[in-house]
Amino acid sequence: MKRLFHIFFCLFLLSVGYAQSTNDKFLQSQKAFNEKEYQVAIDFLKELMEEDPYNEYIHYNLANAYYQLGNVGESIYHYEKTLKINPDFEVAKVNLDFAKKMKVSDIKGNFEISQKQMFYQLFDVLSIRAWAILSIICSVLVLVSFSYYYFSNQSVSKKIGFSLAIAFFVIGLISVFITYHQKNYLTTYEMGIVIPKEVLMKEQPRESSKTKIKIIEGTKVLIQEQSQKWYKVKLVNDSIGWVKQNEIREL
Repeated sequence: MKRLFHIFFCLFLLSVGYAQSTNDKFLQSQKAFNEKEYQVAIDFLKELMEEDPYNEYIHYNLANAYYQLGNVGESIYHYEKTLKINPDFEVAKVNLDFAKKMKVSDIKGNFEISQKQMFYQLFDVLSIRAWAILSIICSVLVLVSFSYYYFSNQSVSKKIGFSLAIAFFVIGLISVFITYHQKNYLTTYEMGIVIPKEVLMKEQPRESSKTKIKIIEGTKVLIQEQSQKWYKVKLVNDSIGWVKQNEIREL
């Protein structure tokens, strides 16, 4: 028993230490940003992003730092990523509009909202982690409710225990389904942002192919197909062509 307690105590200390380390890095990035050391802030935030890639505040702060450096592509990408994770992040919407104004030119129009995106926005009242925790809590409550039903001697208590077990089981299943869908949405790349200053859209997925149009940094594209080192993409003006994968950052 003492050994088990020691293991849990060590795990607790490790989790506390990890949380403290993460918080320190975030504070250091904020300090660097306030002192206008934007690249230093970016370096700290990139380390945090590797540990927590779906944290909207990390992406938002990265976008702000890149904006200050005049890096349009990276700035727009991280604002878009912020809004993919949290569509209700109003300040990110405003700043995204400012970042878009830094572009040399722009292709007018908007992509239609996909079914996956609509479903994600419907259930983004909780984060993925919160939905996952809810499913775990429901699993524990199912066991507690069933135990209450099994060991109770009164018929009324048995009915209550059984009903609660069923209710928590259903809620748990729904939470698992939502967690899976939300995670799948964030890890499935339907859209992308052009990062280089200028990208050549080709008619075919090869260097020698004829150029259809030049796309500037920060342009949002719909990824339709993949072929070796190329992406077939669609623009909001319905232009379709091929661009190199390393020129597109998937959202």
